[in-house]
Amino acid sequence: MQIRHRIMTMARALALFVAIGGPLAVLQGIAWVNMVHDFSKTGSLTQAVEKTFDGKHPCPLCKKISYSLRISALRRSGGSAAISLSCNSAD
Repeated sequence: MQIRHRIMTMARALALFVAIGGPLAVLQGIAWVNMVHDFSKTGSLTQAVEKTFDGKHPCPLCKKISYSLRISALRRSGGSAAISLSCNSAD
């Protein structure tokens, strides 16, 4: 009975994680780390961080995440509006 309870608790936690957009948040974090790493090869760490979060230099993963967020928002709103919460402002 103890194992079944643990499995059910973990299943609920996983369902909540997925429902609130956890996978995209994890991917966004990975994208940001990779961007800082890549940009720091050609400039300082400060410049790399600025370039990562200025919205003018989105990586391919950021563009895919932004697209996924817009599609999810459209589905939730019935197709009338979209939002963008990723590191880029333009696709």
